[in-house]
Amino acid sequence: MYKTIFCIYLLIINLTGLMMFYSDKKRARQRRYRIPEARLFLTALAGGAAGCLLGMYLFRHKTRHARFVIGMPLILIFWILSVICFFHPDFSNSAGRFLHTFFDNL
Repeated sequence: MYKTIFCIYLLIINLTGLMMFYSDKKRARQRRYRIPEARLFLTALAGGAAGCLLGMYLFRHKTRHARFVIGMPLILIFWILSVICFFHPDFSNSAGRFLHTFFDNL
């Protein structure tokens, strides 16, 4: 059950990240108020790194900023490793056991 909820959460947060990059690019073209960079990074840290990275290159937005070009892939790698630990309880890393123990006790 919690795996399904987790997958739905990741889907929603990644779609949110993708749409935030689209919206910020559109606002930049119209010279309107922009979405703060901190909010884009917080969305990525909350699990939307794949959507943010896809939006970055799909809409060609923030691709000249080193902190985005380096930061977004690093956050995505962190999330990939976290998901691996989450879905493989017998993963030798203690983080996998911790995550399963935590979510089993909810």
